[in-house]
Amino acid sequence: MTDVFAIPSGVAVLGRDFWSVQRGRDALVIDWGEEDGFTLGSADILDHYRALAATPGQVARREGDTAAAFATAARVIEAELHVPYLAHAAMEPMSCVIALHGDGCDLYYGAQVHGLDLGAAQMEGGMGFGLGAALKSAITLDGGRVVETNFHDYQVLRMSEMPRVDVHILPSTAPPTGVGEPATPVIAPAVANAHFAATGQRLRSLPLRLDA
Repeated sequence: MTDVFAIPSGVAVLGRDFWSVQRGRDALVIDWGEEDGFTLGSADILDHYRALAATPGQVARREGDTAAAFATAARVIEAELHVPYLAHAAMEPMSCVIALHGDGCDLYYGAQVHGLDLGAAQMEGGMGFGLGAALKSAITLDGGRVVETNFHDYQVLRMSEMPRVDVHILPSTAPPTGVGEPATPVIAPAVANAHFAATGQRLRSLPLRLDA
């Protein structure tokens, strides 16, 4: 560890390697001032969102007469959906290793690479991440602080719980691109709809709970 100093978002610890910096960070004793900090809890944030939803809000585009459509509709369905905060971060330190040799170098770093097998793996992993969010994962706040501290209380899907995922890639002559994460957002609605089809009970809050 070579230096420690304050930055606008907290405290920076500098060093020559990751583990030394991590040990130095863990050894710090910091007295945080909370007078200007965020102090809301999850229930407060939800109440705030409900209040905002009851206001007209900003209009990005106006087309047709929605008020008249609602007034003359044969059936109007209203539903309130809740989605918690989730952890979306790399499990390993984000870093880059450079090996110098002769007049060139080799770089080893995390990057997105195009390929059919990697695209299939992205769909499988996205399905697992989405299923964990549907059944287990939630970050809650209390007085501005995150309640969950590690994977014992922030549950994720385990390998033994991961279902088989069959990925079908259509043949194409288009140049390859990134596939994104289309498999992640569809699994929670699919599970909720399957539960409704089997039981008649609608679940509209994540993670899905039978007592919700």
